[in-house]
Amino acid sequence: MLNGEELDELGILDWKILAKDFRGADLLLGNGFSLNLTDRFDYKSLFKKFLAKCDPKHRRIFGSFETTNFEFILEKLSHAKDVNKIFGIKTSKIEDAVERLKDGLIKTIQTIHPRAGDIDKERLKRIATQLDRFNDIFTLNYDLFLYHIIMVLLDMHKADGNVRPYSDYFWDRHSVQFLKFVDHQDYPQYKLLYYLHGALFLFQESFDDIFKLRKADDSPELVELIRKVI
Repeated sequence: MLNGEELDELGILDWKILAKDFRGADLLLGNGFSLNLTDRFDYKSLFKKFLAKCDPKHRRIFGSFETTNFEFILEKLSHAKDVNKIFGIKTSKIEDAVERLKDGLIKTIQTIHPRAGDIDKERLKRIATQLDRFNDIFTLNYDLFLYHIIMVLLDMHKADGNVRPYSDYFWDRHSVQFLKFVDHQDYPQYKLLYYLHGALFLFQESFDDIFKLRKADDSPELVELIRKVI
């Protein structure tokens, strides 16, 4: 491990030195954000559990890509389907593989995702306090950790008004269970949150209709509610 002087020589500074310069900046949260909270979302671990539930035929197919990156495999399958269409070759087997991969990823994440009782609430509060230093958030994570953190920030805002909460454009009530996405923001007190890779709690009914699953106080745990809806 490099010491402080060696890091300085490489131009890598301690965050405490830089923090004040980035107050109010937008923030991009990569996959390392969730991995820092739990190693259950490591691609190798996810893919191993996914393959274990596949039938032998598809276990061989997905294993032949020699990668644990779900998105990479989906991209390859998508390209294969496009090429097959150009040459007039049937794409049903490829489409089936795509659906199995997407469905398998979702179900695997649901299975291993920590339940509410397993999550350190005080740690979420500390992270929420750190996020309050920034402005809009762009996230590549599709798990529920940020969902819970944003709810913590909302509670903090209601408690003292000193913390700015986040809105993700899902504020139009569609039903008891879902909020609907709208393409504008009429609440200047809210900062904005963008799910660049989607999220487990987002459901797309058509190109224009995207909904966010909402958890009522008396409903089952969110991850279980997602499983039920799917």
